[in-house]
Amino acid sequence: MKNSFIAIFFCVFASISFAQSIYVDYKLIANTKSLNQIEPKEEIPNEAIKVFKEAFVLINSMKMHLEANKTEALFWGDNLMNSDVDPMVYNMAKIMVGNDKPYRTDLKTGVIYKRTEAFGKIFLIKDSINSKDWKLTKEQKKIGNYTCFKATANYWVINSAGKFKKEVIAWYSPSISYNFGPKNFSGLPGLILELTDDKIVYVMDKITFNPENIKIDGFKKGTIVSNEEFENLAQKAMEMRNNDRKKF
Repeated sequence: MKNSFIAIFFCVFASISFAQSIYVDYKLIANTKSLNQIEPKEEIPNEAIKVFKEAFVLINSMKMHLEANKTEALFWGDNLMNSDVDPMVYNMAKIMVGNDKPYRTDLKTGVIYKRTEAFGKIFLIKDSINSKDWKLTKEQKKIGNYTCFKATANYWVINSAGKFKKEVIAWYSPSISYNFGPKNFSGLPGLILELTDDKIVYVMDKITFNPENIKIDGFKKGTIVSNEEFENLAQKAMEMRNNDRKKF
């Protein structure tokens, strides 16, 4: 029994040590408890609340993927929809998890790009890996066969409703020496196997180690802008739309 355990451990360790690239499937878990806090408001139709709640439940059946070598990574979501799902509900779910916005991370340059389509154009929103001020802790737990450590960070979200401070919680495994994770959350000393971002949890479902050093495809086109520049463009577009409505 002891020899069998040692053999299994060696095989797992060897696969990680000699891997040149990885492919990770993340399952999504929505915090459905927060649905009880959603109440219809006069300015929000009941039908819109219904679509939102159905989309929130649908998130639990969606998956995201990470492909990486030692210096670069691509994170994206499935774009498959079951025939019995309302397209409006599915599109809302995609927006909520950022399913239609892939991320490309480059450790060599320290840059993360988020690809998004807006105002009839494709944008590559540029961010720095070091923009996240991670707080590392000694708290740990097991995810699958891997011992993971907890790290937290805060970031700001700016939209038409105002400016909001969000906390993200990551569980990373130092034994998997890839400094990546879901979305634009990278830079920790190990692969992020679980990430809680607002009301969505990304959890490693399957990980495959590849001995080949695969090439990570880059985004082929798009206007490169900073987060601030993109928010300014969005604000101007909103102002123009409001002015057009006033004319009628």
